[in-house]
Amino acid sequence: MLKSEKLQLAIISLFAAVILFAKLGQGGLASLDDCYYAQQAKEIVKTGDWLTMHYEGRPMHENDPVCLWSMALMYKTFGISEFTARFHSAFFGLLTIMLVYFLGRLLYGQWTGIFSSVILLTTQIFTKYARHAMLDVTLTFFVLLALFFFAKAVKEPEDKPEKQVSYLIFFGLATGTAILTKNLLGLFPLLTAFSYVFFNKKFHAGFSLRLTIGSYIALLLPALWYYYSYKVSGPAFFKTHFGYIIFDRALKEEAGKQNLRSYATYFIELFRFYQPWVFLALAGFGLMVKKWVKEKDNGSILLVSHVLITLCLLSLANARKIWYIMPVFPAFAIMGSLFANEYLLKKEKTKKLTLYSFFALGFILSVIILFTPVRLDWNRNADIKALAPFVKATVPEGTRVLTYKTEEYFALQLPFIFYTDRSSAYAITKKEEMINILEGKEQVFVLTYLAEYKELGSRQLIARYGELVFFSNKSVKGKTLPLFEATEPYAIRR
Repeated sequence: MLKSEKLQLAIISLFAAVILFAKLGQGGLASLDDCYYAQQAKEIVKTGDWLTMHYEGRPMHENDPVCLWSMALMYKTFGISEFTARFHSAFFGLLTIMLVYFLGRLLYGQWTGIFSSVILLTTQIFTKYARHAMLDVTLTFFVLLALFFFAKAVKEPEDKPEKQVSYLIFFGLATGTAILTKNLLGLFPLLTAFSYVFFNKKFHAGFSLRLTIGSYIALLLPALWYYYSYKVSGPAFFKTHFGYIIFDRALKEEAGKQNLRSYATYFIELFRFYQPWVFLALAGFGLMVKKWVKEKDNGSILLVSHVLITLCLLSLANARKIWYIMPVFPAFAIMGSLFANEYLLKKEKTKKLTLYSFFALGFILSVIILFTPVRLDWNRNADIKALAPFVKATVPEGTRVLTYKTEEYFALQLPFIFYTDRSSAYAITKKEEMINILEGKEQVFVLTYLAEYKELGSRQLIARYGELVFFSNKSVKGKTLPLFEATEPYAIRR
């Protein structure tokens, strides 16, 4: 029964597809990163420029293009939506769950591979971000792909250099793509590989030369895009892409507020977010350290180096977010799986029973997800989505919408741009200033909340959803949208 490892992997992949793709188009995009990346991808389609990223029509040099290209391709094929914006994360999340099986099997056998996939699939923080329009799960896939090809090269006998060369070329391509996914965070496979060679004394000059060839490929791939960007935008590209993102945001922000606890942020947050597997992962990490020291185990040297290099270097940065360390989660999955197989699930019968229990729970969960109204995402920015058609219908392109006593600027501005194709201004906070603007000769459009709208007196209400109100200081003429005409003061449009 289910003895075929291909069938086992197929079932895990099926459950993963349900968890990652089901209802993926429900709920609005998250206010900050999701909307920011999704808008840049939208502007690739709008401008037709696939090599220079844009935001609000201006060149934007912060982000690398791989994820934005993936989103833009989905937009062009299936239209712009929350589903197409998130698709690349779910797709590469599924591939990562499958790939961790192959790496686990390559290093430690079939059962380690199978349970590595199970652990990664049931890691809440991984599946959460695989349903976001962000960069980190895609980065994780290409980092893991690079480590997989490096491990394949290591496994090849030295008397077959042609295969080693092939695997290390693929290693370089995967690493280069990782760099083009999220800047210098894609470099970690290179650092891991050279660390592996340093600690494993068995390698001779031949392997090091082949690794150097792969490394040149890894650096050449993003260098081509960097060169093009420099030719088009000049030093401004490097000033933003590396100067602002790496040195200003990562190293200079809050530099004076760092202490010992802040440098331990990732280790603390693993206990908060890497659930339910954090203790199993730590036990597996300890087991691999033991295997490294006592057995010079190749897999342990590779994965422990990868985890330590990633966590230690990223801990030195001042900007620390749990999703930045996403590429270590597959390594943790393999570590936890190895410990479970060696100490908790020693017997073949126990392994099979555990796997079949997971399949049964996966089936029940899949039925609940597919055939009940249960939501998998927050209904984010429902108010902005509801007001977007009214904003598009009434606000001329290029006109900023004023905001009055609204929330933090970017939390509102980023989804507002994505859903309305218009920009908002920094919030006005003084009532007298707002009234002076409203009583001026020019027509203005304003976004605020219900209580604040009432305190400004009788104004031309255009639309309202919940507490969010969109209004103008003058009547809006020449508009024939039925919803626009039917909107009543203080009526909730759902």
